[in-house]
Amino acid sequence: MNHFKLTATWRGAETLQQAKMLVDYGVILTMDDARVVARMLEPAECEALGRHFALRLTERLESRLQEEILIESFLVFYVHMGSDAVLSGFIEELLSHPDYSRVCAIFTEFSLTFELGELEDDDGLFSTAVAVVCELGLNLQILAEKFPIQFTEGHATLSHIATYLLSVSNSSNPCIRLSLVHYFARAEENSEQKLGFNRIMSRFGHTVFEHLFLQLFDKKTEAVAMQYILENLPYVLLGDNHCQNILQETFRFYLLKMPDRFCLFAKEFTRNLNEWDAKQAPRAKEVFLKHLGRLYKTISDLSNREIAKDILLMIVSVQNVPFRNELLDMIENDPSMKMPMRLVIQKIRSSAEKGVPIDRISAVVKNHRRGRKPRFALGELTNMDQVTFLGQRLMDRAS
Repeated sequence: MNHFKLTATWRGAETLQQAKMLVDYGVILTMDDARVVARMLEPAECEALGRHFALRLTERLESRLQEEILIESFLVFYVHMGSDAVLSGFIEELLSHPDYSRVCAIFTEFSLTFELGELEDDDGLFSTAVAVVCELGLNLQILAEKFPIQFTEGHATLSHIATYLLSVSNSSNPCIRLSLVHYFARAEENSEQKLGFNRIMSRFGHTVFEHLFLQLFDKKTEAVAMQYILENLPYVLLGDNHCQNILQETFRFYLLKMPDRFCLFAKEFTRNLNEWDAKQAPRAKEVFLKHLGRLYKTISDLSNREIAKDILLMIVSVQNVPFRNELLDMIENDPSMKMPMRLVIQKIRSSAEKGVPIDRISAVVKNHRRGRKPRFALGELTNMDQVTFLGQRLMDRAS
């Protein structure tokens, strides 16, 4: 029989078993104690403890006090761990419970409404709570779509989660805003109305994209900003007209301010969009072509032939969208277009129609620019990591 000493405090815990007993006893985990626990446990043990928090929460749904202690303690624990395995295990346990709908409702309501009291870094803890609820909702949506019979209450629960997430959309915290953009973009991808997404974009979309592009053109943050934009911008293209106006204003500002760097970004995004295989991809591509068409008009009015060539090459490179040829016809037949640019577009179109690879066309019509090439390549980060990194950078800059 294994013997172990009892402990009444988290600082006295030396093993996973002792940590689990503190969860069972309802001993709240503080920020300072979480640092000690995080150093004491191995990664696999941290995942096991995260699952234990979830298991006990599902067993104590009748006790408000116990729910509050367990949820607050888990959030404090996760803030210091930041482990994908810990969060995945916790969410898996919650959604495995027969009464998952009630479990999700309780976790969401407490996480997004509880008083943080004397806790240090309360803003960081709350932004983490929002991000965890977003991950919970997205995981539930996947299960509800894949197993509709087992998750019959899934859509009602998701509606409940969305209501609570919208209630925190007045926050000025950059991490919370980035989490909400990611959540509603994904959650409402196949919805015609996109009520939640369009609402948050109307509320703070301009600020979010201004901040994202500001970090995209900062060498310290460009790689992470690029990853977030590549993963989320295709969904943004599915938003309403107001959303597209916000996006066009952002595109236009940075095209004029940093034309070479913006074109490098746009070329990478075009390549990424061509590889996107979602059901809504053709629609997103058509909207992006409309953005490129407006940008081409802006830059051609300024007689910047080299940037105009870049934009034309991007338009030609967008694949499998009938509107592409319509847009090229409109540009070519524009009476304000000068003959040299008309010849350029004819040459580009002719080469593309003959099946010449876009890289070879680019080599012929595009001049080579000097300067540092952005470090867009980076090891894949989770959305939680992206949000934390980019949001924290913005808060540091603001302070």
